[in-house]
This record gives sequence, structure tokens and C-alpha cells, in this order.
Amino acid sequence: MTLVNKGNQDFEKFVFGITVGDGSRIIDFRVTSPDRYHVMKAITSRKPEDPIPEPLTQLDFRMAPFNRQDTYIVDIYFTYEDTPGSVELSTAHPIRFVELGLAGEKAKGMAIGVFRTAVEKQIGIKLG
Repeated sequence: MTLVNKGNQDFEKFVFGITVGDGSRIIDFRVTSPDRYHVMKAITSRKPEDPIPEPLTQLDFRMAPFNRQDTYIVDIYFTYEDTPGSVELSTAHPIRFVELGLAGEKAKGMAIGVFRTAVEKQIGIKLG
């Protein structure tokens, strides 16, 4: 997921959360910050190199700063039962999240493909 501040306001700190729908669980994530002066961190006691102790349905992040045109990337790996559930973004800040670029279904397909590839690499078996 790529987060870009396309608005006209700079944020010294920006906190947002991700909630996945029924049947889906977050099992891991990786954040990419643009440089050492722009930091994105999960609001958790987990160290970045530690695995998530149990699958999550909610995960919060803090970005500092989140100025106009700043870009942060977070890769979220999740599992699901039959079909992927919804993915909701929320924040207390007075903003509106909008989808950039890919259509929702295509983005879901890419996310599932990325997850499948990561699992294949980890277990060393090609999935069907």
C-alpha cells in the first residue's frame, strides 16, 4: 500500500489504522520510509525483526512527518478463509482516503499474488 499526501496540509505526525474484514487476518508487514527524516512505524511493542505473535484484524501506524507529496509504503501480508475480506483505512485526522491508480479488484489480485509469492518463497513449494 502506498500512502501519498496529495492534500494541501502538512502533518507533523499522522496516525492511521487498517482494519481487515471478517475471515481475514494480518500476519506480517514491512514499512518503507523515504529517508531517515521521514519515519513510519507500527504502533505496537513488536520489534521490526520479530514476527507478529498472533494474526491481527487491526493495525495502527504513525508517520512523522507526513508533508505534502510525502510518500510512504507499507506491505501488509494477510491470510483469509474463502475470499479476501474488506480492508478499511481510518484516521482521526480531517482527511479523506482516496484510491490512487489501480482499481480495487486489480489491487486485491496483486496483493494476493504478492502474498502467494512470499509464501512460496518461504516454504519452497509452488502453490497452485
